[in-house]
Order: sequence, then structure tokens, then C-alpha cells
Amino acid sequence: MSLTLDCFTGAAVYLDTMLPYALLRGVEPAAKALFERIEQGALTAYTSALTFDELAYRLLLALIRDHYGGAPLDLLRADEVRPIAEMVDYAIRPRDALHYAAMQRVGCLDLASHDAHFDRIPLLRRFVL
Repeated sequence: MSLTLDCFTGAAVYLDTMLPYALLRGVEPAAKALFERIEQGALTAYTSALTFDELAYRLLLALIRDHYGGAPLDLLRADEVRPIAEMVDYAIRPRDALHYAAMQRVGCLDLASHDAHFDRIPLLRRFVL
């Protein structure tokens, strides 16, 4: 069963990726109204780290489609660094950017990882097995 958001009268709602995506891309006015209710404290919203991972990836694909046209995944497969570098500071994937943001938040810039993409971030020290 599905209902439209304007029918929602509850006190709390879990937000999947599409809601912040619709707000940030400006594709659905109802998303703005929902987030205004959340900001005003009239509604409690929940989400997860997975939502932010999916959101960052979807936004990246949308920006690539907007700037380059065509199929964003094909462009990423052919040349990942160039389109990402134009949109973020270190040319790292959204999921890696979330890891970096979490590291910054806790003040830990030493990383145990085999992912060489992190070497693009000059402040990090990466350690491998």
C-alpha cells in the first residue's frame, strides 16, 4: 500500500534516499514541505548511514549526467577520476568521502585500508597489511 506524503499525519517517519534526493535536486515540491516540517520540529525523521551512501552516489550520477550527458555509469567505468575530480576535492567515490568525513569527525586521519583511492587525500596516512 502506498499513500502520498500529504496524507501523512504521524509524528515520526523514516526517510529513504529518495526524499533528501528530491529535496536537493529540487524535483519534488512535497519534499521541501516535508523537510520544513522536520526543521520546525513538527515531525521527527529517522534515517541511516546507508541512506547517505545511496544519496551521495545518486547525486554523483545525476551531476555527471547533467554535466556530460549520456550514461553516467559508462563514463565512470571509462574514466572515474576526471568526472569525480570536477565535483569533489579529492576525486574519491561518495562512499569513500563518507568514510573520510567520519574520520575527520572523530579526529582520526590514520587509515587501515587497501583502497588506494584514499592516497588522493594528502592529510591521510594509509596503512596496509
